Amino acid sequence: MKISNDTVATAQKVLSSIGAPVTVMGSINADLTVETERLPRPGETVIGGPVVTLPGGKSANQAVTCSLLGARTKLIGALGKDSHGGLLLDSLNKAGVDTAGIRRCEEPSGSTMITVDATGENTIVYSAGANALVNADFVREESQIITSAKILGLCLE
Repeated sequence: MKISNDTVATAQKVLSSIGAPVTVMGSINADLTVETERLPRPGETVIGGPVVTLPGGKSANQAVTCSLLGARTKLIGALGKDSHGGLLLDSLNKAGVDTAGIRRCEEPSGSTMITVDATGENTIVYSAGANALVNADFVREESQIITSAKILGLCLE
């Protein structure tokens, strides 16, 4: 979906006028994507192209978008101490997201395995990993960040 320049300009104006930070809480994933001519049937193996690993997760994507549109944005979530965690944290920092609310833990980082066929149809398998640690206790412990926001984005995959 293509977003018009007018829509982007309006979003930038609204987000920059808010003043207090936007806080997003939820999933941060490494998306492992492979393209194939068609999706496999149950039990079938098909040949795919190279596996591409990209930063993702619905909440991380929301936080990056808000930050790139000019909002002071904080993200609350959990990442593993694995290589995917490093990739994801670097990506968020490069986008200007405040990552002080992200905990690093021994669990592997969340990930998705995505297969995309030639027509754009896809299948996605989600492995929560460290995202599963974002529970009620986690929320209580991060309540100061949450209550300081004027906008709170919740997308708990």
